Amino acid sequence: VLQRQEMHTSGTAKWVLLAHQIPAHPSAVRVRVWRRLQEIGAISVRKAVYALPSRPECVEDLQWLRQEILDAGGEATVFVADAVDGAQDEEIIRAFQAARDVEYGEALEDLSGLEVAMREDSGSDMADTLSRLRQRLETIAAIDFFEASRRVEALAACRRCEALQATDPEPHRIAKVDASGYRKRRWVTRKGLHIDRLASAWLIRRYIDPEARFAFVKEGSKLRKQDVPFDMFGVEFGHHGDHCTFETLVLAFALDEAALTPLARIVHDADLKDGKFGRRDVEGIEKSIRALGHQLADAELLEVGLQLFDGLVEVVKQEG
Repeated sequence: VLQRQEMHTSGTAKWVLLAHQIPAHPSAVRVRVWRRLQEIGAISVRKAVYALPSRPECVEDLQWLRQEILDAGGEATVFVADAVDGAQDEEIIRAFQAARDVEYGEALEDLSGLEVAMREDSGSDMADTLSRLRQRLETIAAIDFFEASRRVEALAACRRCEALQATDPEPHRIAKVDASGYRKRRWVTRKGLHIDRLASAWLIRRYIDPEARFAFVKEGSKLRKQDVPFDMFGVEFGHHGDHCTFETLVLAFALDEAALTPLARIVHDADLKDGKFGRRDVEGIEKSIRALGHQLADAELLEVGLQLFDGLVEVVKQEG
């Protein structure tokens, strides 16, 4: 028995669930739904019932999938629940972690092979391979709702590869841009704000485009012609070499306020986890943002994050 609640109480419920039935034919619909469930990180808790943690973005993902199933002639219901009969919360959480650990393990195997290749042939161009693996890790991390055990190991392997890439005799150079061409724009980034995306949004609003509007989309979404993407795969304002997106923006827009340097170091160490600057204040800041992310939708987290970084930059200034 699933202990249901109405959708408007999802803020207090632990899980959002999709119960569905799909016609046997055409089989392509069943395959498409299954793949989409994997993409959004859902796990099976009963036959034809899938669960995600009760968060606004997860509810939205399952509602879209429900509509797709209905359009295909199937049946589907999305609801929230405090408990799933026959499964303790700890069991469900372990199932989420186990699913992500499998994916981290596969990525880690490829990263380990890449690291060996980069050390043996430092002159070869493996940037595309590293970019693909970094994107793969980011995709897994976006649905790693309960911090699987292999997360840190996989991210560390990626950072080692990035560090090897950064020692290339011709590291990536960040081209300067004309700030006047980036006023009153819609800035687009991936759903699921973490420290680099949140800090970059703050930097954009406070130093680059005071009237910036923000949108949060799934990776691969089609963007409007005038949109400015940031912290997404393969875009101008993203990770380059050993620079996180925040650092890329500082360099691209030639921002020279002194307080931005220590702030960039905090964001770098928190996001890339390579210990480059040895900032001791990283863990607390990152955990605070992750905790807020569990409770707030991206748009809400952005508003809180603007205030957080306003305060943080003042603290940094006082510390000199």
